[in-house]
Amino acid sequence: MKKNNIIYNKHLLYIIILAFLVRIIFFFALQPWKGSAVTQSVLVSDATQYYRLAIDLLTNKSFQSFDGFRTPVYPIFLAIIFYIFGIKIWLTLLFQIIIDVATGIVIYFTSKEIFQSHRAGLIASFLYSINILASILATQLMAETIFVCIFSLSIFFLIKAIKYGNLSFVIISAALLGLATLIRPVSQYLPIFIIPFLFFPYYRLFESIGRCILYLFIFLLILFPWQIRNYINFGYYSITSIEGYNLMEYNAAKVKSILENKSMEASKEELLGKALDGTENMFLKSEIQKKVAMNYIKKHPFEYLFYHLKGSVNMILGTPKNIIFSQYHIPSPMGNGWVLSETMTGRFTRILRNAEKEYFLTPILFFIQTVVFFCFFLGIMHMYKNKIKLFGSMTLVIISYFIITAGIVGYVRYRVVFAPLYCIVSGYGVSMILQKPKTKQECKEKKYENTFF
Repeated sequence: MKKNNIIYNKHLLYIIILAFLVRIIFFFALQPWKGSAVTQSVLVSDATQYYRLAIDLLTNKSFQSFDGFRTPVYPIFLAIIFYIFGIKIWLTLLFQIIIDVATGIVIYFTSKEIFQSHRAGLIASFLYSINILASILATQLMAETIFVCIFSLSIFFLIKAIKYGNLSFVIISAALLGLATLIRPVSQYLPIFIIPFLFFPYYRLFESIGRCILYLFIFLLILFPWQIRNYINFGYYSITSIEGYNLMEYNAAKVKSILENKSMEASKEELLGKALDGTENMFLKSEIQKKVAMNYIKKHPFEYLFYHLKGSVNMILGTPKNIIFSQYHIPSPMGNGWVLSETMTGRFTRILRNAEKEYFLTPILFFIQTVVFFCFFLGIMHMYKNKIKLFGSMTLVIISYFIITAGIVGYVRYRVVFAPLYCIVSGYGVSMILQKPKTKQECKEKKYENTFF
């Protein structure tokens, strides 16, 4: 047994090295120690806001620059690194690479906890180590990498909480999910969908209720300081004002622009008119945007649903090709087109037509994704077959939650938040393929062994 553990640890070390090498390739290709690379490839889009907030934190030692749009933890993370090591973007990205490699280790131990299999854990960790989307996002000044690591830890302790009924694990899991929510608020409603899985039949009803209440209490307790700060400063007990903005910018206005063949700016202007004039409070702006967006969506429910589903499919099946092209300034034959306005036939034709010009990235990356997703469905099937239903169901619920909340925009980078979950299940699927045929008695024993999950 000790010899086997040494072998498994050795294999895990190889996977850790591989994960680091894959990410460091993108790091050196980016050359973030150069000022031109920082201004042209790193400090773009949302990264400029995070950077500005971190610098303001460092300068003013207060949250006065936070207007309610961004949550605080990622700017705090940047500010701490800047304070200790100086304002070195390249070093910050190196830290993110290390954190993303650590996520692969968390995936290994989570998988091993669920399936009691070193092989499944190693394969899951390997799949995440070669995940191109996670690798390239680790070299961007964005919150996804930190969120994924903290969220993965939260799931790991949630598994232990369900499995052993230990209240310490419940507290740690809830606290970590609260922390992750203060990195990216997309998970703020997730506890509603997680809590039912704490009602496991092995425990008595009142103990289950107690664990659920404790989980929700700790989660809300972590959010409380930021929510009360926003209430004091802006009059709204909320963690962010981004919800109304997203509903307007990336949902209602997008549908309107497609249906009426108008630009995004023209669509937003027609929807909002002068509703935001004179409004400085970001939370009040969010309320107005949400109301206007919902009114438009109610008038076009089927069109909205169609494009929401289309955006979800794009997020699941899309490749990180455009992220690579954008970060490394590689010209793309697609230009600035929007995939939602394309038909499936038109998109397929475009991909084939441009394949050679785009270095065959789309077919290569899509093939890899297809294999991983096939193994995911195989893993889910085996989990239900082998009575490991609880985690299988929880995985499907959490992934569905993130898919639905992604909205119409369907950015491929949103998929990275649940990449650890599908890597865990895909790893189990691959391990089932590689597993030697068992006798009927062994299958019975294995099923009995896994009935808890």
